[in-house]
Amino acid sequence: MRTRATGWTTGAVLMAMAVLARSALEAPDVAVVDAASVSPRMPDAATEARAPSGQGRLEWLDGDRLTLRMENLDMAEGILTAHHGHIREPLSIAVSDLDRFEADGAFATSDGVFAWVAHLGNGDRLRGAVASLTDKTLEIDTWYDGRVNIDRAKVKLLEQSASDAVLYEGPTEGETGWIVSSGRPQFARNRLVMSHQTVTGRVLPRQPAKMRLDFTAEWMWHGHLQLMFYTDVPAQRHRSVQGYSLTIQGNNRIELHRSSPDRGSRRIGQATMTSIQTDGRQQQHTARFTLFADRENRRFRVYVNDQPTADWTDPEPFDTDGKSIVFSATQSHPLEVHSIRASEWDGYLPTEALNPDMKENNVALRLRNGDMLTGKLVSIRDGIAHMTTAFGTLDIPLDRLAQIAFPIEAAETEPDSGRVRMELADRSVLTLQGLRLADGSFAGVSENTGAIRIPLPGVRSMRWNLDRNRSGDSEPTPSSDAGNPDAFALDIHF
Repeated sequence: MRTRATGWTTGAVLMAMAVLARSALEAPDVAVVDAASVSPRMPDAATEARAPSGQGRLEWLDGDRLTLRMENLDMAEGILTAHHGHIREPLSIAVSDLDRFEADGAFATSDGVFAWVAHLGNGDRLRGAVASLTDKTLEIDTWYDGRVNIDRAKVKLLEQSASDAVLYEGPTEGETGWIVSSGRPQFARNRLVMSHQTVTGRVLPRQPAKMRLDFTAEWMWHGHLQLMFYTDVPAQRHRSVQGYSLTIQGNNRIELHRSSPDRGSRRIGQATMTSIQTDGRQQQHTARFTLFADRENRRFRVYVNDQPTADWTDPEPFDTDGKSIVFSATQSHPLEVHSIRASEWDGYLPTEALNPDMKENNVALRLRNGDMLTGKLVSIRDGIAHMTTAFGTLDIPLDRLAQIAFPIEAAETEPDSGRVRMELADRSVLTLQGLRLADGSFAGVSENTGAIRIPLPGVRSMRWNLDRNRSGDSEPTPSSDAGNPDAFALDIHF
């Protein structure tokens, strides 16, 4: 909360801040939300029918891959049991050389209206409804394992989950609605696979004044990908249509352009990407991009792998309100885009300018209206955060909070090949030890929550061998099997 204090005493400033804070918190237009009313909803019957059941692509550290269905997993024994559609007997696969698994199918978003995300010190994140918080424990209600207890000392950030309307999420197997103007894009394994001169897009139900676009891109060697947005033309390159274009150049540069048919293309800004994940041997690059677009104020922020990377403002007025997004690729090797999500955006950026006082063990809060407070968070009960500040005690309804940052320092986790990192249907991320899969459910132990269970259909992806070096000393020769998900040369045991 910012206050001009020129000529004021400290007591007067604090009193004014208290009055302002209380008036904001006591405003009648926002009701107090009962904790029982904000529990995450379980996927309904239709969602369950569409959800994946262990079917997906398994990849080895050496690049081999196979499409199969997982049946059982025992990390203690180091064996994954799976079935392949063209192999009669079940496969018994050693997990010591596995890289990752990505599930097929349409996923549910299991957010409640007021769901929260807890970001933990080891990089895990849990999504759900905040039930309570004490000086020792944070309790979150999850859709997959009910109420989960988290050690408060390991919580780095609490922020309200994006509950704005989702305009598009995909791609999924067999979906329609994409318009192609160039190339031959493929939709396989819930991915959009593009190569040289591919241009494809789709029309969204609407493109609001504030919009968030998320997607993950994977490419070999040097990639070149463009995302056009706020355009009326669903499948054309950015130089000949009205709209904005986010361009990924090579492996370390990102640019924003504005284009129109009469004035051509103009670069608004460029930035260097420093957080791209690279497999040295395969020259495989992976990055998660998040674009926050504020059309009215012509301001655009880009995060790469959750790291703030660019902040640009278009200096000139620009009339564009199209409803299409367009992806285009110009590199010769296949480039894959997946986990695309377009949604309305409430204008709040993740973890922006929240710096709790480590010495005083204070937390930093951001309210939904943009005000910020620091103080001691005593507890959360019945949907109310109880906080002591320099100007008094405040009781703040959770639905009026955007973020709570805790004063912790993330500890390095000791390397352990037995850990498995899982991404769930609701984008939660959990790192588990002693993981087992039996009877359609995973069971494991988290350093943050203890024992936890997750239904198999709720898992988007898995990563093994988190401490293994995936780089090598040579580049592979391009293969004609690059687009074949079942291309493999395996050492498996029956």
